[in-house]
Order: sequence, then C-alpha cells, then structure tokens
Amino acid sequence: MSVDELLAEAALAHQAWEFARAQDLYDQVLHREPAHPDAHHNLGVLLAIQLLRPEAALPHFEAALNGQPGNTQYWFSYIDALVRAGQTAFARSLLPVAQAQGLQPVSVNALLERMRVQDALPALLAAPPASHTEVPVAAPPRAEMDMLVTMFAAGQYAQGEVRARAMVDAFPDSGFAWKALGTMLQPQGKKEEALQAKIRAAALLPQDAEAQCNLGRAHFELGQIPQAISALSASVAADPQYAEAHNNLGLAQNADGQIAAAHQSFLHAIEFKPDFAEALNNLSGIYNAHGLIDEALDVLRRAVAAKKDYRIAFDNLLFVLNYHPDKSGEEIYEAYAEYERRFGEPHRAAWEGHGNDREVSRKLKVGYVSPDFR
Repeated sequence: MSVDELLAEAALAHQAWEFARAQDLYDQVLHREPAHPDAHHNLGVLLAIQLLRPEAALPHFEAALNGQPGNTQYWFSYIDALVRAGQTAFARSLLPVAQAQGLQPVSVNALLERMRVQDALPALLAAPPASHTEVPVAAPPRAEMDMLVTMFAAGQYAQGEVRARAMVDAFPDSGFAWKALGTMLQPQGKKEEALQAKIRAAALLPQDAEAQCNLGRAHFELGQIPQAISALSASVAADPQYAEAHNNLGLAQNADGQIAAAHQSFLHAIEFKPDFAEALNNLSGIYNAHGLIDEALDVLRRAVAAKKDYRIAFDNLLFVLNYHPDKSGEEIYEAYAEYERRFGEPHRAAWEGHGNDREVSRKLKVGYVSPDFR
C-alpha cells in the first residue's frame, strides 16, 4: 500500500472514530515519510481532540508547520492544542505570526475565546463545589449561526458549506457547527460526508431531537435502515411531539416491513402537525396497500390542500380516483382539470410551438416512413 493510500485509510478510520486504527496508520505513514506534514497534522488532531492528549500532539503540529509554514489550518490546530495544554501565553504570542500567514479573523476570534475560557479555569476550579459553576464552552457567534440558517432556507448550500466548514474549523466541539455542515452537504448529494458530519453532531448533541433526526434521515437515504430507526427513535424520545421525526421514522419502519408501526408513526406526525403534507401523502401509501381507498383519498386531498405545489401527492390523488369504484367521470375530469391549472398552465407560456403544417387536407405520416413514400 502506498503512502497516499495509507493516509487515506487513516483518514477514513479517523472519521469513523476508529481511533486506535487511525493512529496506527498515521504512524505507518510517518515511519515511511518521517516529515509528512499531513500525517503529522492529522495525528496531532487525533491526539489533541479525540484522545485528549494535547501535549503529545504539539511535536506533530510543529513538524507539520516545519513542512508547510504557510498552512493556516496547521497554525489553527497548533495554537488550539497549546491552549488545550494550558500554554495560553505562548499561544497568544503566536497569534500575530499565524495572522501574518493568513489565519482568518473568525479563527483568531475563536482562539481568543478559548484562551479566555482557559484563563478562567483556575478560578472556576477553586470555586466551592456547592456553587455548581460550569466551565463555559466556546460557541460560534450568534450572527454566524443565524447566517447559516438563512443560507440553508435560501438554498445556498455550496456557499453555506464553505461557511459551515470554517465554523467547524474554528469550533470543532460545536454541535451546531457539525449539524450545519451536514445539512449543507446532504442536498448537494455528498451523502457519505454528510453522514459523518451528522454522526459528530449527534454525538455532541445527544438530547437534540433535530440532530438525531438529521442523522436518521441520512442513514435512511443511504439505505442503512436499522441505524435510521435507532437514530429516529432517539429523536422521538428527545421530543415526542417532533412531527418531522415521526414522519421519517415511519418511512424507515415501512422500509423495514414494520407496516403497523409505520402507520402509527405517520398518524403521530399528523397529530402534532395536522397540515403536514408529506406525512399525509406517506400515510396514503399505507391505506392504499390495504385497499382503504376512501381513507387514502381523504388524506391525499388534505395533502394537496395543505401544499398547493405538492405534485407527488396530486399524482397519487389522481391514481386513487382512477381506481375508485364510486367516482363519476365528471368528478375525475374535474380533478385532472385542477391538476392542469396547478401544474400545466403556469408553464404554458414556455412551451415551444409546433412547426407542423396545419393544412387540413395534408397527408398524415404515421409510424415508419419509407424513403419511397410519395
């Protein structure tokens, strides 16, 4: 196995939280190339953050910087490890050097905040036990968090990914930062990477129903059904009235063949959010499978009323109407006319005109046309 392959394997093990294996693989890389900067840096991150041994990480960060002194990520990791090791004075003295190498203000501010927390530790540790004083945890600025929420709502996933990665770099222990990164990656089709970010977010936020729900949905989209059910069950346990989690749990249970459980999950989703169009549509599938056409028709009508542009639900509504034994042709026709008003007419102006000859007496050419046709 080449050095690059070893390093890639180490990174995958690192991301999967297989820390002992990752450390062994990084060591193998350094045995072959003792000055390899990425291997030194990644091993330093593993030691400082995952294994809680920042002092042991410092020589590796120093070796990485010796190889690539202009790498701002290396500077951030090195100064952060110094802070974690309690060497805040030295860490503070290096900030101007790191800034001269291009370290961004958001990263500098994050490091300064960690220094402030580290400097406060002696007084906090000396406080009487009865005070129950908690060590403050550095968190991303509220304005940055709000910006990511706004970008996600606007569908600016690629730009949001860049900001979320910067936030993760600056605040690697922030559950929000990892959750934001995962939600920006998922709609771009980066499902495996999104899953890793969501695993990290869920670990940092074990009682956050949204983080657990996001993780469950990521597992579901990758076909990892048992893991999806486990994470979504944790989400529902954290917030029993979280409709989105109930709906996603129903999808996973249905995929696992747990039809009765899925039925109840969709009902719970609608109980807590009566106009939840997606859950109503999903519930119609359960009714259809059991031949309960009237019940399916009812929830589909509620779905298309709740979400006017929900084409999938309207498609399903037309399907059910076509197979309903008691619906008249006029009623079915009116449903198709409404479908045309919603999904056809708005696009009619963009339709390309036909260039065919409209002369009524012309011969029609149907099917294969022989070269000898006259």
